[in-house]
Amino acid sequence: MILDEDERATSRVLSELHRNGWLDAGVASSPELEPDRLYALSSAGRSEIARAVGISPSVLGQELPVDPQELAYRWARVETTVGLNRFVAELVAAVHRTTNLRVEALRSLPRRRAKWACWPAEVEAYGCLRADESLAPFFIAWDRAAAPFHHRRKRLSAWYAFSKEQQAWGHEVPPILVLCANVNTSAQWANAAQASAERHADRPLPVLLAEIDAVFSADPLDELWRNSETNLEAALTERLNWRGQVPDESHLRALANLPQTASQQVPMRSVLAAADTSERRDPMSYRQLGVMEKRFIDWLAFHPLLTAEDLSLLVHCRRQQAQVVLKRLNEADLTKGIVKRKSDDGCDETYYFLARVGLEILALRDGVPVRRYARYAAIAAAVNGWHGEGRLQTLLRQFDHTVGINQFCVRMVGEAERHGATAIRWLSASDSAARFSRGDAYRWLRPDSIVDLSWHGTTRRYFLEWDRGTERIQQLREKSFTYAAYFSWLSNNGVTEDCLPMLLVVTTSTSREDLVRRTLRSTFQDAEQSPEHCLTSLISLVERYGSCGPVWLPSSANRRQPLLMSEAK
Repeated sequence: MILDEDERATSRVLSELHRNGWLDAGVASSPELEPDRLYALSSAGRSEIARAVGISPSVLGQELPVDPQELAYRWARVETTVGLNRFVAELVAAVHRTTNLRVEALRSLPRRRAKWACWPAEVEAYGCLRADESLAPFFIAWDRAAAPFHHRRKRLSAWYAFSKEQQAWGHEVPPILVLCANVNTSAQWANAAQASAERHADRPLPVLLAEIDAVFSADPLDELWRNSETNLEAALTERLNWRGQVPDESHLRALANLPQTASQQVPMRSVLAAADTSERRDPMSYRQLGVMEKRFIDWLAFHPLLTAEDLSLLVHCRRQQAQVVLKRLNEADLTKGIVKRKSDDGCDETYYFLARVGLEILALRDGVPVRRYARYAAIAAAVNGWHGEGRLQTLLRQFDHTVGINQFCVRMVGEAERHGATAIRWLSASDSAARFSRGDAYRWLRPDSIVDLSWHGTTRRYFLEWDRGTERIQQLREKSFTYAAYFSWLSNNGVTEDCLPMLLVVTTSTSREDLVRRTLRSTFQDAEQSPEHCLTSLISLVERYGSCGPVWLPSSANRRQPLLMSEAK
């Protein structure tokens, strides 16, 4: 797509360059990607390109991400690397389809930034479009869903700092195209950009926002891009700032000499012998982990204290296979386990959670400094002595509560699939928290968990409250009041009755369930909301018949029914 050449011809050229030692190759392994062969310059290729440009390989590495450390970093962030490459390829293809545009420049940028660099920190690429004599430069920043809001604010601060420095662009820093992970992170970027402008008492940065899925399902030049001040979408060419020239520093160096052809290369054995040994990586680095191992790490990061059986259901593998994977992760210090005796059968069970090394791998994957990731991301890991360690400690102290929620949600995901529904997402308590307005103030809704199910073409959100009977009546009323206020806020913002979420409350005894039902009816009626969106059940019934079984009691009925039957109503 980038070269506008036939794919077979391109594959032959890549294979020849690889055989002659110019390129290294590897296969992308990630739950987010289809397996594919990826290529990068080898040590010999870097040396020859540097010779052709007329500079040393180290200087070349300051301008392009070609040195061993940069390539290792891109393998660790293979999801971002592949996503950025795809965006670049589709942008070039879109430009080729126009009659008045061409690509003037487009390159990935090194992570390590020299002081004289003409690009800000925390961006992945630079590009420039040309229309006749006009130029439109821009930078590209890739967003990861798991990156915390605090990290997005820090990236914006780095861009602001660059705009105030003495740099080649002066006061007209090019726009930064932010490829947002989803709609929620897009809103975070917009809010952070506006707040940053207020703090600096300045106009907002020229940040252009678009969701990744929207860009890849359309044309990158389409009306997808908006700035932080408006939701109005416009074409990319309308959002970019056109000018007559760009600084010389933004241009790549011209070739002083032509690179040697393949026939002039030294034999392959000599090339490999001269290769930089620093490119050899730890066998348990993110690149070397398989898809199954990466799925397990992700699940344990956001939902600690899962068992081998839980994970086998979530990733659709046999329990024995899950045990083998977990043993391998434990031996590599990526995860840890705690053994507890189950009350139902008296057998020992191991409950797993993320270790510090696993956290470091995920932080690198998402491009976030590890301590910032531990402190602000919605994950829990064993990071003793760091900010953020309290998250896992709280879950361990509330062990029965945490495990009860996990088992309920795992069963709900599995049983829903057997009933023809699809679990879209399962959010932990950290990810489930939502802020909403009530009058002139803001309130926070903090469910124990959220599960989104798609059934018969519609998606419904389920809030879960796992009540072990330890909360006082006043606490129960306050929580019920918050839910009623949240449902009222949704209705006032145009959410129709059939699209409102469902509240599931699982408690310990029939007397406690009666108290919960009376409290919910009272608070929802006071808020002029229907309590029909509230279902209650007992822990004993859920454990016996399942999360989707005939265990749910509507507020206006005395007969229990299956979860999806209540949804059909």
